[in-house]
Amino acid sequence: MKAIADTSQTERAARAATEVARNHGLRIEEALSLGGYSNTIVQLAPLPLVARVATATGRVRSGTDWLAREIEVAAFLAASNANAVRPTTLMPPGPHMCDGLAMSFWEQLDLIEGQPKPAALGAALHALHDRLERCDVALPSCIGVSETYDLLHREDLTVNLDTDLTGSLRRVATLNVERVSNCSLYPRPLHGDAHYGNYWRTPTGWVWGDFEDVQSGPIEWDLACLAASSVVLGNGVAAKEALAAYGAAYDTELLATLIEARTLQAVAWALVNLPAPMTSTRFQKRVSWLRQRFG
Repeated sequence: MKAIADTSQTERAARAATEVARNHGLRIEEALSLGGYSNTIVQLAPLPLVARVATATGRVRSGTDWLAREIEVAAFLAASNANAVRPTTLMPPGPHMCDGLAMSFWEQLDLIEGQPKPAALGAALHALHDRLERCDVALPSCIGVSETYDLLHREDLTVNLDTDLTGSLRRVATLNVERVSNCSLYPRPLHGDAHYGNYWRTPTGWVWGDFEDVQSGPIEWDLACLAASSVVLGNGVAAKEALAAYGAAYDTELLATLIEARTLQAVAWALVNLPAPMTSTRFQKRVSWLRQRFG
């Protein structure tokens, strides 16, 4: 379920992105919103340039450190000719701030609808991990788990949930933090949000995008991003195919723990992005799954 577009927010993002680009000497004739979930994506015509403006994300994360990391990692991948989105070279890619909005600028891609087969996605993630293994950008550790904890303890995000549900989600978040901190982790650079929606089809092939959650952690976190929706919302077959195609050993117990953490993260971000999360079938299914596991 996509967030319902806030017209005023979309227009504000488009104006801000246009102003930044023009301040760097670029001729922008039109700013077109391409949608988005946590960010508003703005195409800046007639140039092959898009801006990712942190609208919902900007309400959660302060500063621009996460955007700086994303750009550094994407630049590293571009230099190694990896199949990944590239920061623009038409202007400094960022991070930039305008009208209180953080943003970054990227080469425009011609995206084709459709998602990869599970096996193709698993193999692509293994190839991406091989590239990232040589990346020396300083990255925070396991931010997906800690950020979820923080989100679920924000009163403004949980105000419309009943007390029982809020308490349950917070208990699971606390347990996840404790379990991950007690695990024997093997940190390495990760995509951080390696699901189907962030592997994009283009006329020249598939590319990885959206590296704003790039972090250091065990490979099982990215594998949880890969598998969680299939396990929780489906029959798990796609998860098995993707994990088999990943082609490297992983800790099945840790993966199970991180699938739980990833599912809770999806619940938390639904509270950020959706105006009425309780009406979302996917939200309800994730909550029900977590309750079955944790009581």
